[in-house]
Amino acid sequence: MGSKTYNPFATRHNFNQFPKTLQSTPGDVPTAVHNLLASTKKLQEALKLWSVEQTAEADVSDIYVLIVHQFNEVISAFDHYRISIR
Repeated sequence: MGSKTYNPFATRHNFNQFPKTLQSTPGDVPTAVHNLLASTKKLQEALKLWSVEQTAEADVSDIYVLIVHQFNEVISAFDHYRISIR
């Protein structure tokens, strides 16, 4: 009666404080790899915050989806030079 239950999934964290990803062009391996590593760092921070109920599950999910996209960009960048990493 009157006490509030903390819901960690109702709180969103602003991950815009991290470095933004760079625009990559086809075959731009360094930028594609940089973006993937930067997003992996974002995921690490999001998981740390989620584990102490300071961010929402949706934040973690959003970053995971970004990592999948950026991983595919890395594959495409290497494919541009006919280097298979699959």
